[in-house]
Amino acid sequence: MGSKILVAALAGGVAMFMWGFVSHMVLPLGEAGISTLTHQEEILPSISNRVSKPGMYMFPWPENPPGTPAPQNEETMKQANVMHETMPHGLLIFHPPTGAFSMTPHLITEFATNVVSSLVAAVLVCMTLGSLESFVKRVLFVTAIGLSAGIAVNVPYWNWYEFPTSFTLAQIVEHVVGFAVVGAVIAAIIRPA
Repeated sequence: MGSKILVAALAGGVAMFMWGFVSHMVLPLGEAGISTLTHQEEILPSISNRVSKPGMYMFPWPENPPGTPAPQNEETMKQANVMHETMPHGLLIFHPPTGAFSMTPHLITEFATNVVSSLVAAVLVCMTLGSLESFVKRVLFVTAIGLSAGIAVNVPYWNWYEFPTSFTLAQIVEHVVGFAVVGAVIAAIIRPA
C-alpha cells in the first residue's frame, strides 16, 4: 500500500498544481479581492524610506517593544482604538528590493506543497479505507479536507484582518475544487481490496 500512497501523492500533487494553473491563469480566482495600489510612484518611496526590515506590519498600531505586537496595557489599547477609529487600517507585507523576480522557486515550492498536501490526504484515505468503499465517498472525504483547510485558514484572516470577502470566498473555492480533483485522483489509485 505504501507505493500506492506515494503514487497517489505525486499524481494528486500534479493534479492540484494543474488546478492551481487553471484557477489563477484561466479563471478569476487568483485575482479575486486583490487590487493594484494607485499612486505607487508616490507611496512606495515613502514606505521604503521609513520601513527597512522585511516583515508583516499592522497599521495603525501603537509602537511596542519588538516581539510584542499586541497592546501591552490599557493605555496602549485605548490608543489603538483611537487610531483605528480615526485612521485607515490594514496589513503591509513588506520586502525591500531584492532584484529581479523569478517565478521558478515559487512554482517549485507550490508543487512541493501540493504533493505534501496530497500525501496527507492519501494517508488519511488509507487509514479510513474500510469506511470509504465507494469512489464517491473517497472523493468527498478528500474534498472535505479541502473545505476544512479553506475555512480554517481563510475565515480567520477575513475575520481578524479584514481580508476581502471575495478573496476569502475565492480561496475557499480554490481549496475545495483543488482537493476534489486530488480526491478523484487518490480515489482512482487507492481502492479497497
